[in-house]
Amino acid sequence: MDKQEEVDRRMIKMKILHAQEHKMIEEIIYQAIKIAKNSPELSIASIIIMADEGDWIKD
Repeated sequence: MDKQEEVDRRMIKMKILHAQEHKMIEEIIYQAIKIAKNSPELSIASIIIMADEGDWIKD
């Protein structure tokens, strides 16, 4: 993963966390789909669960 892709993923993760704070379900799903398209090893459900558990804050 190149530097730009890493930055893009981090931005998407932050958008998911922000959307969760405001209970914006559609936005959470939209951002998770964007990550899943670039990361086929992750399912949309696992992306949402990871964001919900705060696992991405450690990045």
